[in-house]
Parts: sequence; structure tokens; C-alpha cells
Amino acid sequence: MINFNSYYSFPAAEVSYVSAEQGNSDLPYTLTVHLKSGQGLRINYENKDMRDREKQILVTKIENELRSHTDNLDQISNRVYLVEDCVRRIDKRQLKIWRQLKALLGLKDEQSIEESS
Repeated sequence: MINFNSYYSFPAAEVSYVSAEQGNSDLPYTLTVHLKSGQGLRINYENKDMRDREKQILVTKIENELRSHTDNLDQISNRVYLVEDCVRRIDKRQLKIWRQLKALLGLKDEQSIEESS
């Protein structure tokens, strides 16, 4: 979750874009976070430097959270691939072992018994 100037909290994945605007009131500099839902979260600032500094901090937080989320998904995907690969190899090994055991014991498959009858 991203904390926007301790007034708002929202997930980084919900951010559509961040905009910096200039108005005409006592606090003429505005920083707005536009969410994918269409909602705009707005904070007004007295001077441009404060707004720009807060914008940079906010954008960095959003990028870091999105990057960590993507990294987590990549790690999970890699682990699933490794597990699937291990299962595939184990299945092949077990099949080979069962065939060797069958040959050592001189057993016949049900299919081969039916074919010879």
C-alpha cells in the first residue's frame, strides 16, 4: 500500500497516473493521483518545490511496489516451472525403475498376457 502524504492509502496497482497542476487558490500547487476507478486523490501545496519533491517520492514508491510485485510473480513462476520439471523427471525415472523391476522378476503385463492368449 502506498501512503500519499498520510491522508490517503491505496495499492500501487490501482494507480492510473500522477499529475501535477497549478491552480488559483491559497495553495496553488496541486498533486493528484488518478486511480483506475476514476477517482482522483488530490493534495494542495504552498510552493512548487514541495509538490515536486512529494511527486518524486510518490512515483518512486509506486514504481518500487510494482517492481517488487512483478519480481514476486516471476519467482513464483520460476518455482512452479522447477516443480513441474522435477515431477516430469521423477515420473520418467519411476517408469524406468518399474520396467527394470518387471524385467528382473520376469513379470508380464496384462496386455501381453491377453495378446498371447
